[in-house]
Amino acid sequence: MAAVAAPAWVRHERKTTDPLVGLGILRNRQVAAANVATVGLGWALLGSYLLVPQFARAEPAHAGFGLGAHSAFVGLLTLPLAVTQTVCGPVSGVVSRKTTARVVTGAGLVLVAVGLGVLTLARTDALAVAGGMVLLGLGAGAALQADSAVATEAVEPAVAAASASVNSTVRRLAGGLGGQVSTLILATVTAGFPGYVICYLVAIGLCLLGAASLAGRT
Repeated sequence: MAAVAAPAWVRHERKTTDPLVGLGILRNRQVAAANVATVGLGWALLGSYLLVPQFARAEPAHAGFGLGAHSAFVGLLTLPLAVTQTVCGPVSGVVSRKTTARVVTGAGLVLVAVGLGVLTLARTDALAVAGGMVLLGLGAGAALQADSAVATEAVEPAVAAASASVNSTVRRLAGGLGGQVSTLILATVTAGFPGYVICYLVAIGLCLLGAASLAGRT
């Protein structure tokens, strides 16, 4: 339904004199780069909320991977992601003022990719999973706030809110799609630990693509 409605919405927005979203902002190269970056960030971050708990609950004696964790331990395992993301968010704002929001966002995406790389190696190692979650939280905390700044600083103040809203919407759509695609991979494409590796590698590729887009000239 959304795919059918989207072209009609675009036509309406282009013709109306008072559009909800000025689609011209999407042609801005820096805004486009910010949205490419947020695809990788949303896909990796929200996808990990699905993948890591499933992986942690798997019984290594039967599956050959996983931690055999109960629900309480899974919660503790994901706590480092929440804590580091919360702490790193405000810090990224300070660092952005000393460098640029593009640099902070790109560095955050690379850190997320490294964290996902650690998770691909954590076959039965709880400490490795926790370490990957710490890196993921640090990178996501840095990139989330800075990426919104990247999306708004290149446009006129009158449309800055619209640009930030589009950026946030793209991130949520990418996160939802990442979860669905990951589920599909695990269920029908490649079961077992190789399925998790494929899911993480896809997210790593998208994060690095986002970082590369921010490194280019705008």
